[in-house]
Amino acid sequence: MKNTRKGYALLALALVLCLCLNIAAAETLINPGDIPQRGLILPMTHADVDMGLETMYVVYPTSLVPELPTLDLYFNDRAAQEAVLAAYTEDELNDPALQQEITTAYYEHTYLVGRIFLFEPDLRDAWEEAGITPAELTGVATAKVMGENDGYVYVSMTMEGMNTVEDAALQQQIDAAAQRTIELFANAEYQPIVFAEGEFSEPMSAFPAFTTTDLNGNTVTEAIFADKELTVVNVWGTYCGPCIDEMDELAAWSASMPENVQLIGLVSDLYDPNDTDTLEMALAICEATGATNYVHLVSGLDFAPLLNTLVGVPTTFFVDSTGAIVGDPIVGANVPGCMAFVEAYLNGN
Repeated sequence: MKNTRKGYALLALALVLCLCLNIAAAETLINPGDIPQRGLILPMTHADVDMGLETMYVVYPTSLVPELPTLDLYFNDRAAQEAVLAAYTEDELNDPALQQEITTAYYEHTYLVGRIFLFEPDLRDAWEEAGITPAELTGVATAKVMGENDGYVYVSMTMEGMNTVEDAALQQQIDAAAQRTIELFANAEYQPIVFAEGEFSEPMSAFPAFTTTDLNGNTVTEAIFADKELTVVNVWGTYCGPCIDEMDELAAWSASMPENVQLIGLVSDLYDPNDTDTLEMALAICEATGATNYVHLVSGLDFAPLLNTLVGVPTTFFVDSTGAIVGDPIVGANVPGCMAFVEAYLNGN
């Protein structure tokens, strides 16, 4: 998976810039691995902080549960981040109109190296009953149950080998951070969870406004939804076997859809049309599966609010002509389930 950092670090657009500017202060933490907000004690040291490791606790409004507590571990290229900030004057750093630009540029140098989801046990029981593994659920091969604590099941994912950069020295640093994250997760201890007041938020009710291109370079905006009563949005990745396996079935369904329904794909790991390797891979997959008969979109920064709700791919959303998300998203490869939802929706059920 190329440029994994962008797919996961898109959550930065929802952060206040001051959080970014205070990262250097992490070196003053008494115990950087003491994370009561997620009930964890990681054997994290000041040396880890000095190497660029950072923990961030977030809550994702996911397609599985409305509010999913999560802990992310990032590697920060501090020199590059400082250069970003140095390029702006003090007045510009405090200008609200520039906050998104600066935050986005800053987090271009941030790489996700690990993630822990906190699921309630009944959801874990439902996976096991259905014979689904955490790796299959999330689409990440390293995903596994790491333990239970304070009423939650902890599912960890490590991202070794998933960040690719051209700078060999930086690549070595990222790989070292990913390996260190494996050690931290393997040796984690638990403590009572203390959620921060007001940290939970409401799930998305509308698809984000966007301007992007399809795989052929044509400009596409959210106006595409107005053309049909219902749009089926299938979020997939070029690295995801279950996504690819269902695309021939999706292509066949697209060809037989009613006139008032359409299918579009959103390539979750293609963030920039200039990423020619991923673009060519996406095009080849569509050609091989027959999925060239429906539109596939590049998932630029405008899709950050949506991508941050994903537990894994494929995930399928249903969007009405006004851009509102209707019904519950379907996680996993389940074309019959998607078809059943569309039929029920059109029949007013």
